[in-house]
Amino acid sequence: ENFETLIPDGEVAASGTVVSPALMNSAFTSSLPPFIDDVSRFPREPTSVDETWISARVRGALPATVTLHWSVDGDGPVAGLEMLDDGLHHDGDAADGVYGAGLPALPHHTEVRHWVTASGAAGERDYPLLADPGSPAPAELAGYYVSDPVDSSLPVVHVLLDSIDGTDVTPDNFASHFVAANNSLRCNSMRVGSFAYRGDLWPAIGVRWRGNTACVIDKRNFKLKFHKAHKFRGVRKLNINGIWTDKSLVRERLAWELVEQLGIPYVETEYFRVHVSGGYFGLFLAVEHPDERFLDRLGLDSSGSLYKARQPSSGDEDGVEQWPTGTYPLHWEEEVNE
Repeated sequence: ENFETLIPDGEVAASGTVVSPALMNSAFTSSLPPFIDDVSRFPREPTSVDETWISARVRGALPATVTLHWSVDGDGPVAGLEMLDDGLHHDGDAADGVYGAGLPALPHHTEVRHWVTASGAAGERDYPLLADPGSPAPAELAGYYVSDPVDSSLPVVHVLLDSIDGTDVTPDNFASHFVAANNSLRCNSMRVGSFAYRGDLWPAIGVRWRGNTACVIDKRNFKLKFHKAHKFRGVRKLNINGIWTDKSLVRERLAWELVEQLGIPYVETEYFRVHVSGGYFGLFLAVEHPDERFLDRLGLDSSGSLYKARQPSSGDEDGVEQWPTGTYPLHWEEEVNE
C-alpha cells in the first residue's frame, strides 16, 4: 500500500531537509566502502618467541588498501602496517580477498591492541567500527596478550593492572606480589585494567575487590566488569573468589553442586588458575553472577527484578529492620534491567 507524503513537494520538513518524494536522496551512492570481517590471529595464544599474524577478509570493490594499526600496552605509539593479499602473509591464496600482516615477537606480559582500516574508491571503513574513525577509545579495541606457556590443566586467566609487574614472581617474593595487588584495588570503586584468556584481550575493563569482610583478608575476591559490546563468554560481570577461608578449596564448589542436585536455583562455578600482571596469583573459583542471563538459564523471568543486599542489616532482636523506601537504593543493588 502506498502512502502519500503529508508535506507538499519542495517544502522544508522540521528537520530542515527538502522533501522530494521519489527523487534520489543526498546519501545515495552507487558503491560502498570495503567491508571488513573475519579478523583472526595465528597463533591463537602467542608466546614471546612467536611472530603473530593478523588476517582479515575484505569484501566490496577490490583491490583495497588495507592497514593494520597496532600499539603495545595501550599507551604506546600507534604503528601502521600494510596488509597484503598475495598468498605470502598467512592470507590464504593470492587475490582471494583475505589480507594478512605479521607482527614481531614481543616479550612475555605484553598487551597488543589493534584495528584494521580498508580504503577504496568509495571511502574507508574500520574494524571494529569506531565512534571516531582513526581515533579509537580503549574500550572499542580488542587484541591479544603475549604470555609464555603455563603447564596447567585448568583454564588460565590473566588480570592485568598497570601498577603491578608480576613477571619476576618467585616463591621467595610471592607474598609481596599479593600485597601489591591488595594495595592496588579497592572494594567500593572500580579501577581500569585488562583481562586475557587463551590469548584474547579485553582491554579497559573494570576491576575491584568484592565482598565485605572478604575485602580485608589476604586472598581476596575479584569483581570484573566487561563492556556490553565485548563480553566474556556472554557475561558482563565475572566473580572470581579466592576461597581463602576454605583450606580444602572444594567446599563452595561442592555446595553449589549439591544445590543443583536438589533442584534449587544455583550458580555455576569453575576453577581458574589466575595470573596477575604476568605472574602466578593462585587457584580461584569463578562464580556465576546472578543477572538476566542467570535467570534465563534457570527458566525464570529475566525481565523481572533481582536485587542483591549491599551489606548485612543489623536488624532488631527478630532480625528484622524497617527502612524508609527512599533509602532502598543504599542497601539493595539491582542486578537486572541495568
